[in-house]
Parts: sequence; structure tokens; C-alpha cells
Amino acid sequence: MKIIKLLLNAILIVSFLCGCSKNIDKKEDAPPKTEENKKEDNKVNRQENNPNDKNNINNNEAINKAQDEEKFLNNEIFNTRENPKDTNRKVRLNVIPQVQKVWYYCAPTCISMILSYRGIYVDQFTLAKEMGTYEPFGTHNKDAIRVLNKYMFGNEISDTGQASYHLEVVVGGVKSSQEISLFKQRLKKNIKDGYPIYLTMDVSKIYPGLKGEHNVVVIGYIETEAGSDIKYVYYLDPAPKVQDSVYGGLKIETVERLLNSMLTCEEPNYAW
Repeated sequence: MKIIKLLLNAILIVSFLCGCSKNIDKKEDAPPKTEENKKEDNKVNRQENNPNDKNNINNNEAINKAQDEEKFLNNEIFNTRENPKDTNRKVRLNVIPQVQKVWYYCAPTCISMILSYRGIYVDQFTLAKEMGTYEPFGTHNKDAIRVLNKYMFGNEISDTGQASYHLEVVVGGVKSSQEISLFKQRLKKNIKDGYPIYLTMDVSKIYPGLKGEHNVVVIGYIETEAGSDIKYVYYLDPAPKVQDSVYGGLKIETVERLLNSMLTCEEPNYAW
């Protein structure tokens, strides 16, 4: 009997140990992939393709800017006769108009338009700060062109022979055929090369009832019927008061009247 009891006890002990060993093995097994793990993986995938993700937004902005720059490099110039019966050739750069956001920000707005046409985007407020624009005068032309050259050509000071905008002082207006001829030559060259002209005018000479010194952007011209001369000049005016319901700030004027309007300015300049 003692032997039988000993054998039974031995069997019970072995069974107990085997059961414990099985439970331990279960605890040490690596847990299977849970739903939570799967959700985390999906979260990572969603982040990589999320259009609102900051990195993706930056990439989209870079793509849009690259497309704008490609559009500029094609050097879009309207070279048309709008009416089939019209024999006057019209040449105009496709500069996107802007309206000045502060009453004395005409110069920063003009420079912003010129830069944006060349694929360089700087807002009016940033430019005004760099130019030292102040109330009530506005901006000195030398500072406007200094900042324009900085952004466009990488150098604030224009040296002889270096690509840059240069300031010209008008002293004769309609009395100087040489000044008129030179302006027309520079206008044609600038428009052909894709560089709008910056110009200062006395608005009282152009817009009856208004007064003050003001800046505009010359973007093209209309030739005479024979094509041998410039009849009118296209320019963009950023002033809110002169915006047209159809054409916005797009205006036309003769070269003679534009140059003559500069003679009474404190700074009678254009930059080419």
C-alpha cells in the first residue's frame, strides 16, 4: 500500500509541475498585434498623406511658386490688336495689379507689383519698412529703387555695367524731344526684356481734382498706326481712388503728358 501511495503522490506532483510550466509559457509569449497597434499604423499613414500637414503645405506652396516662376519665365507679353480693324499694335506685360493698403504706400505697392511679375513675392508692408516709408511724404525714390535692386538683383547699389534699375531725372518734359525719345527707347527695351518701369507723377496733371506726388508702374504701350512711334503708354495705378469698375488700375496716357506731369514733382524720376 505504501508503494501505491508513493506512486500516486509522484504522479500528482508531476501533473502539477507540468500545469505550472504551461501557464508560465503563456505569459512569456509575445502578445499578438492588437487593434490599437493597427490604429497607430493607420495614423502614421494618414499623417504622411494629410494635405493639412505643415510640411505638405510648404511643399504645395513651393510647387505653386515654381509654377508662377515658370509662367514668368515664359515672359508673357500681350502683343495684339484688340480690334481686327485696329492697326495699332499693343504690347503689354501681364503684371498682376495691386491696390495700396495704406494711403502713402504707392511706392512699396509699385515695387511689389514689379517684383511679383519677376516671380519674387514681397508684401507692401515689408517693403515699406525696408524703404523707410513714412507719413506724410511716403517713400524717397532712391530708397524704393535700392530695395527693388536688392530683391531683384541681389545688390542695393547699382554699379556701371551691372544689371539693375537706374533712376532718371526728368527736367524738360514736353520741351525736351531728347528726353521723350530716350524714354520711348527705354520703354520698348524694358518691356521686351520683361522689366516694368517705375514712374513718379504729379496726379493733378493727370487726374483733375486730385493732387499730390504719386508712383505708378508702366507695363506697356500702344504703337501708332504706322508702327514707327509710341502713341500711348499702359500703366498700373495702385491708388484706391482711381480704380475702374472694369479695368481696375489699368490706365493709358501719352508719353508727353506723363513726362510733363513729373516736372512739378519734388522727385521727378522714373526708373528703368
